[in-house]
Amino acid sequence: MQHRVRAAAVVLSALAAVAAGCGAGTAATPLGTVPPLSTTQPSKLAGLGARAIVASALRAAKRQGSAHVHLESDAGGGYVQDDEAGPGVGSQEIRVSSLRMTVRVVGTTAYVKVTHTGGEFFVGMAGVAPSRYVNQWIAYRPGDKAYRAVASGGTMASMLSYMEPKGRLSKAGTSVIDGHPVVGVWGGYLGSRGCLYVSAVGKPLPVRLTVTTVGGSDVTITFDRWGEKVVVTAPTRAIPAATLLRSAG
Repeated sequence: MQHRVRAAAVVLSALAAVAAGCGAGTAATPLGTVPPLSTTQPSKLAGLGARAIVASALRAAKRQGSAHVHLESDAGGGYVQDDEAGPGVGSQEIRVSSLRMTVRVVGTTAYVKVTHTGGEFFVGMAGVAPSRYVNQWIAYRPGDKAYRAVASGGTMASMLSYMEPKGRLSKAGTSVIDGHPVVGVWGGYLGSRGCLYVSAVGKPLPVRLTVTTVGGSDVTITFDRWGEKVVVTAPTRAIPAATLLRSAG
């Protein structure tokens, strides 16, 4: 059976409309550039309400302007994604089941290269034989079919949009991730209910977002390397997606 795969973190929102619970804050993913506790003063974040905590986190993230994002899920036979998100640019390396692909977003254009399919096919090329697009850069522009699915989540602005919770918010209290105090906020994330953990020391930057869907799929998104410069260049000789899809019709 073939699997249809979207090239963006937000595709995981389609796994369920509601999530159950909030992931634990003890996983071993490193937090990158977060300073050690011995040199970092506790913030007043834990004393704020849920909405104020999220607002502070989003403001701090926006000021940084860029971040590295690592996403893991057990959905689709295993989903792993690494993003470098910057202002108006971004890159993604995606592994889902046997599919391997790279996404670059430069301005309003999203470029995709599928390097391995393993019998699966990329949803943006439904109806097109994989032999016609594997190892080729494909350019998606606004108005193209699947453009939003491909481009979403790639840049800093789109990343911030899926960190902004929907619906009822509540505090998860304080906990510790890899020795660093965090405070969590439950809310609607990625179309499901999950928990955003924010650093309770130093700058109130997002540290981790966890979602467990009612279907049983766990999603963990870790944020680090805030403020590092992100450079993404447009590939040369990219084939317009519309051209491939038109020829398939």
